[in-house]
Amino acid sequence: MRGNQYGRKDWVDTVWKPGTINHSFQEDGSNCGVFVMLMAKQVVEDFPKIPESINITPSKEEMCHIRKNMAKVILQASGIGKLF
Repeated sequence: MRGNQYGRKDWVDTVWKPGTINHSFQEDGSNCGVFVMLMAKQVVEDFPKIPESINITPSKEEMCHIRKNMAKVILQASGIGKLF
């Protein structure tokens, strides 16, 4: 898909511009991976546009829900999820 649309030469000739995305911050020391994954997911979903902001609800309950959902998606994609 994207590899066919944007070949190697397209990426080599691209002029990259730095930018900033406003985003929520984690409020503890254990959810950095969840935040990184959610931010990466949003950037990929919005491609080729760059999101102006990414808002994540950092509550303990929301982080738990997101972790469970991520595990489910990963297991389903691996084929192991069919066992659950």
